Amino acid sequence: MATSTPVTVSLPPLPTLPTSGELDASLAQFIQFLGSLITNYNPGGVADTFLKAICIALGSDASSLGATQPGGYELLTRIQNAAYILTAEGTDLDYKCADVGVTRKAANASAGAITVTVPSGTTVLAGTLAYTNPADPTQQPIAFQVETTTVLAANTPTSLDIECTQTGTAGNVPAGSITVINVAGATCTNPEAVDGAEDTESDTSLRSRGLAAIPNASQCTDAAITNDALSYDGITSAFVLDLTDTDGVTPAIGRAQLYVSDASGNIGNSSNPNYPILVQMQSDFNSGLYRAAGIIVGVHGSTILDVVGAMTIDIANAYIAAGGTEAGVIAAVQLALQVYINALGIGKPIILAELVLVALGVSGVSNVILASVTIQGAAADFFPGIAQSCKLNASTDFAVTVSSDTTGYP
Repeated sequence: MATSTPVTVSLPPLPTLPTSGELDASLAQFIQFLGSLITNYNPGGVADTFLKAICIALGSDASSLGATQPGGYELLTRIQNAAYILTAEGTDLDYKCADVGVTRKAANASAGAITVTVPSGTTVLAGTLAYTNPADPTQQPIAFQVETTTVLAANTPTSLDIECTQTGTAGNVPAGSITVINVAGATCTNPEAVDGAEDTESDTSLRSRGLAAIPNASQCTDAAITNDALSYDGITSAFVLDLTDTDGVTPAIGRAQLYVSDASGNIGNSSNPNYPILVQMQSDFNSGLYRAAGIIVGVHGSTILDVVGAMTIDIANAYIAAGGTEAGVIAAVQLALQVYINALGIGKPIILAELVLVALGVSGVSNVILASVTIQGAAADFFPGIAQSCKLNASTDFAVTVSSDTTGYP
């Protein structure tokens, strides 16, 4: 009996096109070749007309062989790149990812609440605008609209739900930044940060999810489950934990827990606007929509872990000499640290060395005293629980002080 020989399949690398320089060199050789065979290379002649037609199509200049306007060569390059998920960009990448059922996440608006006080009873209509009041006059205020028409009693602080009028992370603002509202005589503030907004998904993120969704031998790997979870609008982080038997070591075959988080970090709270997404995910995974037969996946939401921190910095003398202030640097460092910590995914640790790098990236900071950096009162990296999302509620929760060694200004 004849035996079969195993076949090894090796995928070739992506095809390449000649560079513009290589193309121009080929055209130069072609011109010389035509000149040796065809004497009628005058304007309007056969050779001249033929060559110029080719050059126009390829986006080159027939006389100087220099690049002119994009033509066929650039088009061929784009077509080649658009054909592969690894190289496609923008709309082309949207089409490639759609082939495997993955779509780009749209930007969404931040939401939260403001506390409003009026001198006399009045009605605040839905759609009334409240604004941030940037200290920098070159920055535009960010607008938020009141969600529900509400009757306010005189001199009684009342909480009103708001949503940013624009989408994207620009609408994520810290506590105390919304101080203006279009109501006569009223005062307002946001006691807590207004957040939860995400920008339109980047090509890098979309490409990663698209690659993970490409069909393969197993449709229930950790990567596949994570990708399926991230496909839900509002879900920004996901983590899969394989369960073990009672001995804590032996894997419990076919059983896993999926933990997910949204931009606010507390999707596990039933009062969170995104909580229905969590409920829908559990239903979908129970139905087998996103898991293989025989696999049980429990879906759980993260909860917020309020954190506090501290660090001591040095400020560059030249920065102060140029008109900067200690208070301005401290506020900028606190905001940068808040943005960094709040962007960490579910269960992700806070690394002290990374906090130092964030602070050093703020204009005016010349040094960070490493021994002074603490999280939750300890000078050590901090590791939250599996289902917890670290959250710095207010930027001032991270105490920043200036070293007494800083000299050169009052």
